[in-house]
Amino acid sequence: MSEKIKYHKMNGAGNEFIIIDNSEIGFAYTPDIVASICSNSPDTSCDQLITIQKRVGQCLDLNIWNKDGSKAEACGNASRCVAKLFFDETGLAHVELRSKNCIHLCKRMDNGGVIVNMGKANTERKNIPISIDVDDTLNFNYNFEFKDLEVVKYTSVINVGNPHIIFWFDSINSIKPEVIGPLVENHKIFPEKINVSFAEIVDRNNVKLAVWERGAGITKACGTAACATAYSAMKLGLASNNLNISLPGGILEINIDPEGNIHKTGPVELEYSSSITMEENR
Repeated sequence: MSEKIKYHKMNGAGNEFIIIDNSEIGFAYTPDIVASICSNSPDTSCDQLITIQKRVGQCLDLNIWNKDGSKAEACGNASRCVAKLFFDETGLAHVELRSKNCIHLCKRMDNGGVIVNMGKANTERKNIPISIDVDDTLNFNYNFEFKDLEVVKYTSVINVGNPHIIFWFDSINSIKPEVIGPLVENHKIFPEKINVSFAEIVDRNNVKLAVWERGAGITKACGTAACATAYSAMKLGLASNNLNISLPGGILEINIDPEGNIHKTGPVELEYSSSITMEENR
């Protein structure tokens, strides 16, 4: 059985998404179908596929698929893109987005942008998770025995809806995320794999970041990585609670409020809308 399905191609700071409202169609996506959509056509090439599974008023339930067909628990840039679509379609200014592990509260800004309350970071070992005993996840002392990590100054492991490891360097200019990223992502101490960030402090309010995303590889931006990096920087005393995170695709602005909630904003773009015909086995 074939279905012609409308999609929106969007990006948040260069982080690319295909967004599909599946709330009425109920198409049965599988890892193979997702991987084919994300990788086999230039029109639908993306880092992640986002399906809206349910709509109730100003609350949307999402499935977040990585381009390799695996599922992700959360995606901050995708939340801004979905919220932007919702605001433009409805004229409303607030929406609650629910995914596997988290709730993102999104608000339309006066300039037409979107700010997302990403919730609080979690640093408990069992919630990241890590398979070894760890005394301190914010200053994570583990020898990965990879050459490029010999010059790491600090390492943090944090969950912000999905798991992240952040390596802090004096400079990331010579670091090759495409080499180190997959080795760390698939390391034996991370039973659910992990997103890998390479960070550099510019000053108290600015950070440079490169990211290897679990299930997606190199991306131009990663919203949850920016949030985890900002939290690590603040807790380690490297930076303030207001940070500009500079990624290859643009700048994400992160604020951590006194209660520990992480707020994120940045550029959002609707590139185009189109449709794709897909075959479904019922």
